[in-house]
Amino acid sequence: MRNTYEVIANLEMAVNEAARDLPEQWILRLNVERGAAWIELITPTCNVFGNIDMPDATLAETIKEAVALAIQAAHEVAATQSK
Repeated sequence: MRNTYEVIANLEMAVNEAARDLPEQWILRLNVERGAAWIELITPTCNVFGNIDMPDATLAETIKEAVALAIQAAHEVAATQSK
C-alpha cells in the first residue's frame, strides 16, 4: 500500500496539471457520494462529455486520463472547424 503522503502529493500534482492543461473553457468535475467517486468532463458548450470511470486506477491517474481525453476532443473539434 502506498504512503498516504505520496497519494496526496500525486493527487495534488494531477489537479494542478489539470488546471494548467485543460483546454480553454473545459471543466473537470470530481463527484463524490457515499460509496463512489467519478470524474466528469464538461465541454465549453456545457455538455457532459463523459463520465471517466477507471475502477482500477487511482484518482490521480483518472484525472490525468480525463485531461488527455479533453485535449484530444478539443483538437478534434478545432480540426473540424478549420475545414
